Amino acid sequence: MEENNQNIKTKLTDENSISWRDILGGKILTKPQVSKQFKAVLLVFVLCLVYVGNSSQIESQVLKMEEKKKELKFEKMEFYKTKKKKIEEMSQENITEKLNRNQINLKISDKPQYSY
Repeated sequence: MEENNQNIKTKLTDENSISWRDILGGKILTKPQVSKQFKAVLLVFVLCLVYVGNSSQIESQVLKMEEKKKELKFEKMEFYKTKKKKIEEMSQENITEKLNRNQINLKISDKPQYSY
């Protein structure tokens, strides 16, 4: 009788214990503790998949944002170059030079343009 009780105890402890061999071999899925928690394990697996999907999507969005920042920086630089060029073209010296080149005789006023 004692041997029978000992055999039952060893079987229970063998069924309840989880080893690396059980995990790698797949026997862990047949254990009663794990089979009762199958829905929770499935939920954790699904959450891991969602997490990986979201992180890769966010990473691609960050890369796109970096590209857009580079493009914006380039466009700003082009804008300022063009603005500087237009300001130089509209300076009084350039205008008088163009007038003289086209032989247009205009007098430059000594008064400011807008006086109150």
